[in-house]
Amino acid sequence: MVNTGVNSLVSTGLQLYACQPDTQSTSFDGSRQEVRQSRRAERAHWMDPTHANARTPPAAIAIRSSECVEAAQTGHAGAYNDSMASSPRRLAVLLGLIVCALWTVDLTAQAPRFRVTLLGTGSPPPRMDRFGPATLVEAGTDIFLFDAGRGVLQRLAQTGTEYRNLRALFLTHLHSDHIVGLPDLWLTGWLVSHRDHPLQVFGPKGTSDFAIHLARAFAYDLGIRADDDGGNPAGSRLEVTEIEEGVLYRQDGVTITAFNVDHRPVAPAFGYRVDYGGHSAVISGDTRMSENLVKWAKGADLLIHEVAYRTGETQATSRILAHHTLPAQAGDVFSRVAPRLAVYSHVGVSQDVSDARLIEMTRATYKGPLVVGADLMSFDIGETVRVNPPPVR
Repeated sequence: MVNTGVNSLVSTGLQLYACQPDTQSTSFDGSRQEVRQSRRAERAHWMDPTHANARTPPAAIAIRSSECVEAAQTGHAGAYNDSMASSPRRLAVLLGLIVCALWTVDLTAQAPRFRVTLLGTGSPPPRMDRFGPATLVEAGTDIFLFDAGRGVLQRLAQTGTEYRNLRALFLTHLHSDHIVGLPDLWLTGWLVSHRDHPLQVFGPKGTSDFAIHLARAFAYDLGIRADDDGGNPAGSRLEVTEIEEGVLYRQDGVTITAFNVDHRPVAPAFGYRVDYGGHSAVISGDTRMSENLVKWAKGADLLIHEVAYRTGETQATSRILAHHTLPAQAGDVFSRVAPRLAVYSHVGVSQDVSDARLIEMTRATYKGPLVVGADLMSFDIGETVRVNPPPVR
């Protein structure tokens, strides 16, 4: 069951562990900083027809999930295996399926969704397992995108989200790895999803020039797609707001706030905080250790933070590392913010650094719940923060 090649690597402060990505969903309660499993919540979650793994029997999931946690706490790796098919647990699974079949609770009465999905967790080097930086946030019926790195449209399609349904795009800064996917998202998204209204884009100074020159560069395509393919010209427009620190969006119970981070010489650069339904998620953007981020992230349920590390290099010898946050520094941020769950994204580490090693280095300064993010990993935020590993494809 436990191996070094899984997509989801989680550390709770008890012991590093990993679970099969198609069978494990883990919840964290930051007040106790330990894994909590709720079978009723598991049933509701996995029976949700919109979930990528809804086809998996919920009772089996609950058992596998709890077995994985048990293995983590006791050190018995591989606690769940095929031999259980002949054990009393098999009967428990069958009984669970019968209960679920008879269960008549109205699942539509669940609390509105607050989900964060990592579309891309990479940095500039091209990797097939980590696309460019992009994070999807679903709050109630609203859908927001933060950054648009390489492959963002493909990852968006894998979640079943259509470009026409995006409420707004928020850019952290104008480094190419955070915006290079925007032309494809914008043009192909408009073409295939038949968007009929402009996309609101929020970003730092320079975002307007970027959008204007994009429109000029693709003027021919914009024209022919409208004239020949029948695209609605309104859907091809980008409406840009250049931002400063403060509240940018407040509607339908969603509040989105931008705050300055330290990515000098790139300035301004922003992180974002999304508040919804009494809960919150924070996205750091690119930054070295930032006191302002610590201030704005206080009280967050979920903190998604960048990380960088190169074996044999230091911030004094590497320009790249000097602009980013080392694992021990990120751990200090996590300890001071005390989120219910900390997550690494924009993972800029050398190839010899495993997820386990990354967590080990962070443990020098932080002992709480921590996940190394992976593309298409998602988090449901509510009374617990649920980690949904990437679907197996």
